[in-house]
Amino acid sequence: MTHPGTASPDQLAILAAALDEYCAEAGIGPVSAAREDAARLVFDLFNRGVDGLDDLKAALRARSRAELSVYG
Repeated sequence: MTHPGTASPDQLAILAAALDEYCAEAGIGPVSAAREDAARLVFDLFNRGVDGLDDLKAALRARSRAELSVYG
C-alpha cells in the first residue's frame, strides 16, 4: 500500500528507526548531507509502500552507498 505523504506516529517511529539503524551501520554521522540523503530515501521508499522496519532496512542496504552523498 502506498502512503501519499502521511504517516501515523507508529509509522514515523519505524521510519526513524530504519534511518537511525542504517546510518549507524553505514557510519553516517547524525548531522551530515549523507543522513539527509538517506532520510529522503526512507521517505521515498515509504511513499512507494515499503513500510516495515526490516523491509526499509533491506531496501536501504540494497541501494548503493555511492548513491548517497557521504560527507559525514
